This record gives sequence, structure tokens and C-alpha cells, in this order.
Amino acid sequence: DLTKHHSGVLLTRSDFKQANRLAVTPDLTAEKRMALLPEDVQAILTEEMSAYLGGTKSAADCAEMIQNRVSLYLAENS
Repeated sequence: DLTKHHSGVLLTRSDFKQANRLAVTPDLTAEKRMALLPEDVQAILTEEMSAYLGGTKSAADCAEMIQNRVSLYLAENS
């Protein structure tokens, strides 16, 4: 499986296909999109979004933490 470099993270061709499938399928609800993600990524999103919704982190801080943590997860699990 070929890899492509994106935002400093190596992603496989199947990663890109999965992302494209999620991006171009308008009938998928956010809940259905979330269910397609690996459980570890779901946990990261849930934890960081809870901090944002609870008022302990700004949207920008939440987004940055999600980016950092998911990038690390992908790097360690690719």
C-alpha cells in the first residue's frame, strides 16, 4: 500500500480512500461518520470534545489537541 505525506503524517492509500469516502458521502450523519473511525480515535474525539463542551478548552485548543493526538496515533499505528 503506497503512502502519501500529509501534514507531517504518513498515510496509506486506504487511509485516503476512507477519508474521501467520509468526505463525499453527504447522507452520513456525524454519528455514522464517527462509528467508521477506529475506537482509539473515537475516544480521542470524545475526550477532547467533552473538554470543549464543558468549557475547559477553547475550540482552537480542542482542535489542536485532536490534531496532535490523532497524528500521533496514526504515526504509531500505521
